[in-house]
Amino acid sequence: LISAVAGELFPLIAPDKDSSRPPPSTLGSYLALILGFTAGLLFMFGLERITDGFDADDDSSDDDEGDLSVRLLSDDSDGPDRMSEFQVHSKKLRQEAGNLLRLLNHGSRDNIDEQIHGMEVQVHRAGQHLSPRGPFAPHNLARMKFHAKELCEAGETLQRTESVRAARHALVAFDGCLKHLHSHAKR
Repeated sequence: LISAVAGELFPLIAPDKDSSRPPPSTLGSYLALILGFTAGLLFMFGLERITDGFDADDDSSDDDEGDLSVRLLSDDSDGPDRMSEFQVHSKKLRQEAGNLLRLLNHGSRDNIDEQIHGMEVQVHRAGQHLSPRGPFAPHNLARMKFHAKELCEAGETLQRTESVRAARHALVAFDGCLKHLHSHAKR
């Protein structure tokens, strides 16, 4: 942004050798540069603020913390059923933590990473029993279908890659789309 603004303003600030008009003063040049830069920033951030409202549902909850920070058991009437299901998963999590400890003694990076991801799935499942949800809202479901199509396209792009650099870029795009889709699933 700085170079674009400066590139546009520099011809106006720089003295023109072929011109009969006097060059602008140093103060005038600095003032024009500062005002132009400020106007550019205001335009850029103003436009961003305006356009964020158009697609607010897409980026409103892209956090990775999930819903475990919310009060989970609001009422004890169905708490025992939820708690029994939760206990099944908490037992698995305790076992998986022991497995992780054993894997850490061997130092296999791939096995450790796979174990941690498996534990993340168990945490997600346990959390679902503590805060059950109803069906998806129609608008959210429509957005998820849209993003699922994007995910399929990203998967096709991922398969067509022919270099490591392109594969990394495509994998980052796929992962970003998947995380965004997951943020809709948590709503």
